[in-house]
Order: sequence, then C-alpha cells, then structure tokens
Amino acid sequence: MMKSTLFTFAASLAAAGTLSAGPMVMTEIPAELPREDGGWAFEFVPYLWMPDLDGTVGIGGLSSAVDVSFGDIADNLDMAASGMFGVRKGRFGLLTDFLYLKVSPSFDPPGPLFSRGDLTLKQTMVDLKATYRAVQKPNYFMDIGVGARYFDLDLDLEFRPGLAPGVGASGSEGWWDAVGGVRGQWSFTDRWFLTYLADIGGGSSDLTWQAMAGLGYRFTDAVHVTLAYRYMDYDYENGGFKYDLTTQGVGVGLGFRW
Repeated sequence: MMKSTLFTFAASLAAAGTLSAGPMVMTEIPAELPREDGGWAFEFVPYLWMPDLDGTVGIGGLSSAVDVSFGDIADNLDMAASGMFGVRKGRFGLLTDFLYLKVSPSFDPPGPLFSRGDLTLKQTMVDLKATYRAVQKPNYFMDIGVGARYFDLDLDLEFRPGLAPGVGASGSEGWWDAVGGVRGQWSFTDRWFLTYLADIGGGSSDLTWQAMAGLGYRFTDAVHVTLAYRYMDYDYENGGFKYDLTTQGVGVGLGFRW
C-alpha cells in the first residue's frame, strides 16, 4: 500500500512527556503532569510525518506496484494535515489521531506496456481509542487502548501510453477496522524521554498495524517536542479495489499539555 497511508507524517508522536531533575531521580518533572485534584488532563500534538510509500494499489481491474520516496511525495504534495488529541481523567482517557493527505505522484510501471503511471491519492484517517493507564510510576507510564480506525480513500490511477494504449480508473472507498494496542513513555533525565506506540487490528481490512518509537525533549512542563520513526501497514481489498501499502519514515511533533 503506497507507503502513503498517512505517509504524511507521523505519527502518533503523541505519547509524549518527561520527567524529573537529575538522572533517574524524579523530583521535579514526572513522566506526565500529575493532576492531584483529579481533574481533566489534555494533550494536543500537531505533527509532520515524512514517510516513503511501498506496496500495491489497484482499482477497476488495474493495479500496480508503487515505490515512492518522501522526496517524490513532497514534490507532488497538494495538501496535508495531521494531529493527535488526548484527554484523560485518572486512569481513563480517550486518544484520537487524525490524518489527511492529498498527493499526486508519478511512478514507473513495470514493463514496456506503459510509459508512466500517474496516481492521485486523497486519504483521510481517523483513529479513536479508549485508554486505561495500566502502569503509572514517577518516570514511566503505559496505557492500553482499544477502539476503531476509519480510513477513507479516493484513488485515481492512470497509465500513460507506451506499447499499449493508455488506460485509467478511479473510485473511492471507506472502511472501519477494530484496533487495540499500547503506548508508553520513559523519562530518563529531567528533560529527555523515550516514547513508543504500537497497535494491530482488522475487520474490513485483512490486517492493519503500526509501530512507533521516538526520542523527546521537554522545554517546559507543558511543551515538548518528539522525533520518532513510524511504520504503518494496511492490507485491504474489496472487489477490484486494492490497497496493500506500507508507510514508514521519520516524523516530528510539537506537544502541548494543560
């Protein structure tokens, strides 16, 4: 699946936070801001994901292998937007991840039948999970979450004439998958932390899964930045519509907590 599956970015750099002062001794900044009053805690992380795309896309009986680098995507990017928003009270919370991408890359089709392939891809992903804080320590936390992921895709695939006449097809598809996974964060100094996220699921898709690991830095107790590597895979097929794509690359997110 054209690594584009959200190639855009990145991902869920959402699991941010940091810790205390002094190596391994939590005295000032915990892994996440405590709410001693039992009130609501919020986090918003707009992020940029810079992935490559690799896999197979197909529609209307046409299909092609696609291997597109982030540089090619950036050169042909029409629009992109992505971000994570989380809310928590006590051990329970909700976590959302949103991604929109419109890109129009060209690629080299296999064989001499066609001179070039043109792909116009517009996709929207919305991820919603209910979370439970299974582990909470001064410098580490782990959440488990279950929920659903919605994917909406508009696809236009065209092969330019080569030895064979040109041909093309277009269409759209939307589907839901159930997903479950974990995310966590470990603070190892008063400012630096490691973060991770992983989930897996299916339903309409044969399989969808992702994994992310990153390094973060807290500027203040409410603002942090995270650099991460994210990998996402989708395997979806329905009739003549095929989206079997991996998207992987570096992403960066700027987080705000209150």
